[in-house]
Amino acid sequence: PEGIAQDGWAGAASAYDVYAAPPGGRVRLQLSLIPWNIGSRPSTIRVDVGPLATDGAARSLADVTDSRSLTMDQGQLQTIDLAAPPPPFRVEIHVDPTYAPASFGRPDQRQLGIQPSLILGDG
Repeated sequence: PEGIAQDGWAGAASAYDVYAAPPGGRVRLQLSLIPWNIGSRPSTIRVDVGPLATDGAARSLADVTDSRSLTMDQGQLQTIDLAAPPPPFRVEIHVDPTYAPASFGRPDQRQLGIQPSLILGDG
């Protein structure tokens, strides 16, 4: 994963590079805002999937072959399914707005958006 911390939190942009074909040609992504529950405004999330492009160490989408946009309120958990192109492919997640836990009296200074989990099997 790219842009996802050890504790599972991602900021405004994160991604997964996938090198094996998922069962059924689909990838499932679980998106969680459950741990926040701070009463802030909803977040807009866009997920794009497409062939992986590489330029040296940089990785990006060569093209967008499937995309979903959704709005999530704090305290929600949503699962979305997207069509996967042949591997290798990339799943990019964009979140707006992000929040700093420090703004709510916590010591964490990071800008956090969502906790994503990529599911490649039937799970």
